[in-house]
Amino acid sequence: MDNYQQSLFNRGKVTFISEGGEEKVEAGDTIVLYQNENYHLGGYFVQIQNECIEQINAKQNIYKPNQQGLISIPVEFKESSFDLVVKFKNGVVDDATVRVKLNVSDNKAYDLKVAKANKETLVSNVALKVTNGVDLINIMWHNASSNVSKTIAKVYCLKDNESYLVVSLETQGEYLKVDSLAFGQYNIVVEQYDSKNNLVISASASILLKDFVETLSEKLDGIKGQVRASGNNVVSW
Repeated sequence: MDNYQQSLFNRGKVTFISEGGEEKVEAGDTIVLYQNENYHLGGYFVQIQNECIEQINAKQNIYKPNQQGLISIPVEFKESSFDLVVKFKNGVVDDATVRVKLNVSDNKAYDLKVAKANKETLVSNVALKVTNGVDLINIMWHNASSNVSKTIAKVYCLKDNESYLVVSLETQGEYLKVDSLAFGQYNIVVEQYDSKNNLVISASASILLKDFVETLSEKLDGIKGQVRASGNNVVSW
């Protein structure tokens, strides 16, 4: 476009919409349209409202303003660009050609984002909770979704930087007690599967089983230390 054509074109407003709402657009001598990160959306239209424009030719079709003065041109992200041939009213200037460039979203990045969000939701739904007694572990959970048909609960003992499977139990319930355990660090993994044996979600937690007498002794030592420290600060009158 020459300067006069550009001046007339810039008097209007260019917007870009999809079935998801308003989308990003950059308008100048070239129009750049940005696909929504959710590449599953459709219903894209570039809309131009400009009282100086009589009609626009695009992809062998003619588009004219509606009663509100808005020209809507459908867009599909199957090409990298296309041209708009803009005809101004009363032939005040020659027809102008405007290049429209399409910026396609990163499908893989969106899929990873959705997968991460879904996993976080499923883990939250499981609400894995682990408590312990002297030599036992109580494992409680919920089904992550209605697709879950079975759960496998696994308990691993950690020793010398190695992980050893202690218990692996399949259940349709939401609770498991594992007793007669030695003192030490344990990892608990709850795996949930659908009716086709596909993994729905895996959630994990860890817990430390300590000698009760040793734990009590540590607490008493702490109390004695506080008493001694308090005694050192006694002021005599």
